[in-house]
Amino acid sequence: MYSVDEWSLLYYGDSVSHLVRARETVESLNPGPQQIGTVLLPLAHLLLLPFSLVNSLFTTGFAGTFVSLPCTAVAAAILYKMIRADSGILWIAVVEGCLYFSNPIIIYLGLTAMTEAPFMLFFIVSAHYFQGCFFSAQIPSSNQKTKANKHFRVVGHNRISR
Repeated sequence: MYSVDEWSLLYYGDSVSHLVRARETVESLNPGPQQIGTVLLPLAHLLLLPFSLVNSLFTTGFAGTFVSLPCTAVAAAILYKMIRADSGILWIAVVEGCLYFSNPIIIYLGLTAMTEAPFMLFFIVSAHYFQGCFFSAQIPSSNQKTKANKHFRVVGHNRISR
């Protein structure tokens, strides 16, 4: 993509603004943390900061690639892990990971300085931990249920008596 058009990583105006905002933190008239801003979420700018300071990465847009591409790859790997844990079938998990990683929009967002790739990663990681908590909850066995239920009997719809 870059060999066809050297500005292809900077087509979205947002990707340029994210790179500029990250660089302004260190290199502007008033450098400092106040340059990160609150409207554009600061976490992505902090991730872009070390790469945007390299002038060749900044001007070509490759600074965003160093942040977004690893986020996209890790997100695909965690999706694979989630599907594998849920279904237990290897080939379904592999196909799902490949489908995510081969989506053209995901590929483009994984190459640019847009903030969608890191936030997709954080969303998928939170879903992974939610899945872990959900499936690790102890479900009582039928024997435990009967022991608990022998002390109570249901009276009517919503009343329980001893």
